[in-house]
Amino acid sequence: MNLVVSAAPCTTYREGRRIYPSQVLVKAPEGGLDADSVILGEQVPVLDKKRLLRQRGDLTPATMARLNEALRIAFDLD
Repeated sequence: MNLVVSAAPCTTYREGRRIYPSQVLVKAPEGGLDADSVILGEQVPVLDKKRLLRQRGDLTPATMARLNEALRIAFDLD
């Protein structure tokens, strides 16, 4: 039995980049990031859990709350 997870991808933040409501800015070093990054809530794929090699870090409860809101917007949930 294969286990799958949903994983929100990140991209490096560039100064002046617009952050959309379905995205969350995360400042390094939170989450084990080396650079400020943007979580792309509108591009969530489903991955086989075997593809995840290691955990980089954890997000703060405040960032998780912002991510939950971004995902609610991206998936048009009430």
